[in-house]
Amino acid sequence: MRLHDALDYHARERGDADLAVQDGRRISYRQAQAATERIAAALIDAGLAPGDRMAVLSKNSIEYVLLYYAASRVGVVPVPLNYRSAPPEWAHIVDDAGAKLLIAGREYLDAVDAVSSEMGPVRCFIALGGAPGETTALAGWADFEAWIGEQAADPPSGPPRPIGPDDDLYQLYTSGTTGQPKGAVLGQRAVVANLRQIGQCAHRGEPGARSLVVGPMLHAGVVWSTLAPLSWGGSLYIVEDFDAAELVRILSEERIDYASLVPTVAHDPEHRPGRRRACVPFIAADQQRLGADLRADTARGSGGVPLRGGARVRPDGEHGSAHRDGPRRLRARPAGQAGAAALGGARPARDGAADRGRAG
Repeated sequence: MRLHDALDYHARERGDADLAVQDGRRISYRQAQAATERIAAALIDAGLAPGDRMAVLSKNSIEYVLLYYAASRVGVVPVPLNYRSAPPEWAHIVDDAGAKLLIAGREYLDAVDAVSSEMGPVRCFIALGGAPGETTALAGWADFEAWIGEQAADPPSGPPRPIGPDDDLYQLYTSGTTGQPKGAVLGQRAVVANLRQIGQCAHRGEPGARSLVVGPMLHAGVVWSTLAPLSWGGSLYIVEDFDAAELVRILSEERIDYASLVPTVAHDPEHRPGRRRACVPFIAADQQRLGADLRADTARGSGGVPLRGGARVRPDGEHGSAHRDGPRRLRARPAGQAGAAALGGARPARDGAADRGRAG
């Protein structure tokens, strides 16, 4: 099985269901299937062959999701770039990966142009985003919508060669804290197996369950927040970038069934005047990090970042809830078991890697 097989299945079985929602935009599974086929055809037309790399520099968007699935169809390997990194770091990764195509959000075009001479392998630059119908005025860039619009409404089905489970799916880069960032290639078989494992413990693979996507899609966490929910026919509520007040509103009002959050996200919503608590499902990912050894004065969330003030995990039927409480031991949820968590407690300690915002 390949990543895009799940998209095709749900497009047949529940094609009108939402695949994703963002800022009032909606796209169904059937629409997403058609869009990914056209993007895949554009990749072929650009001369990319199976195994070729394409770099993606963008914040979260519906198009970012489509790129993962379109690339999977034709064996092209996305290389996500961290938009918080410096342009020379982008250039190093693009050159190291040998990316032949770069797709970038419009807010990054000038910065990319400044280092484009160091991106030797790239032969096609695509500008993503902007108002409907807007075209880029920068020389050397093609507009994303115009680029895929050149493809036939019904592009030829099937990649130039069969894409199998042993083919590369995407390539992430390490943080580079001890040297230059290093590429880590994830294959179709490994990622699909991971999706199945997540589906067995998170909502047990319920179609229609809505996942909040607030973490960057450039990060390894894209498996939890984005690819896994779509593998079982869920839908995505996509947030371009983190905003504390908006996060609280979304959790309170938008029927979020599933969220993958890092501990540092909990700070601002907890300390805003008139704050509201919101319970969302969670997965106890690591018994040591979310287990019986945790104490109220020093707790660690599933991301491993120390939490001052603490929390306790209590059983609540088949779920558990994490709340700030007095000095007592925490009751653990078994690793891999679902529960519900209410964000609370004092400010998470700062973490250098989180501040740098690097993928890896």
